[in-house]
Amino acid sequence: MVKKTKKASKKKCCNWNNRVSNMTYHDIKHAKLATVAFTFFLISVWSGLATWVVKVHWAWFLGLAILFSIKPWVSFWSKK
Repeated sequence: MVKKTKKASKKKCCNWNNRVSNMTYHDIKHAKLATVAFTFFLISVWSGLATWVVKVHWAWFLGLAILFSIKPWVSFWSKK
């Protein structure tokens, strides 16, 4: 059995916690807006995706939005 050393397990380029903690509110806001803009781009250039989005009932998207927002809300409102 090979033990991992601390140096081998933590790569400098992939330390996501430090990278995210260095982001400001505006950085996160712009990342979200870029995601929304890219999604609109995909819907506008890919007619199959646009058709699928229109045909899916709106409650599915609302359900996914609620499901994906549970963890951030719990993390935000929990006391540490």
